[in-house]
Amino acid sequence: MTKYLLDYSCGQKGDFLSNFLNGKDLRIENNFNKSFPDDINLKLLSTLIEKNKNSILEETLSKDFLVCSGHNLDIIGSDILNQYDCKIIKLITEEKYINTSFIECVIKHNTALTNIASTIRYGDGSAKENFKLYKKVKYHIDATLIIENIEITDANRRARILQMIKNREIRFSHKDNIYKTVWKVLNYSDVYVNSNFDLLYEICPKFDEKYFIECLEKTWLPDKIDLFGEMVDLRELGYRDY
Repeated sequence: MTKYLLDYSCGQKGDFLSNFLNGKDLRIENNFNKSFPDDINLKLLSTLIEKNKNSILEETLSKDFLVCSGHNLDIIGSDILNQYDCKIIKLITEEKYINTSFIECVIKHNTALTNIASTIRYGDGSAKENFKLYKKVKYHIDATLIIENIEITDANRRARILQMIKNREIRFSHKDNIYKTVWKVLNYSDVYVNSNFDLLYEICPKFDEKYFIECLEKTWLPDKIDLFGEMVDLRELGYRDY
């Protein structure tokens, strides 16, 4: 049976989409509607390859799944894809929707609960060197504050997140990098805005678009959110302004 690898970036609802297509229970975190990743995923693929842990990649691809989500899947060779009958789908956010996707990325990632173990797991070398300091980490944004020697307070958390959004500090482009092993491109606008589900039906003939739309609505951020004790109007920042 053909299996599909969904190559997506932060803010593209990749966890939600893969969970839905795999028939998993929709797992949404109350904190700003963040979806939990599926148990089978390739989100740390680059780290695995760098550490020569190709066996973990092959072990993952050999498992029983319909869709496996991940990041930077261009480093998987065509020989491995053919061996495990896998096809890569690249999720692309068009220019018109990048601001919305970017805001979701910054808000959902930085307000998610974390801990010292997960901070180290995701490759923050400084956390290993200063374990006691990083024990103060509660949210992802806290690690950034520590690195920048900023006191961890709700006001500083909020200010730093808004600065990220307004200054577009992180690299954020989903339009390019259509590498040669991509089987098909899935546009953000089709699946999340215009309800063009042709590719999703091709992947999953039993796709339930009515239920998908119902679930999708739960993944959007509200227009106004309580961001660490103060209401912030995301519409004023450009959220869903298309």
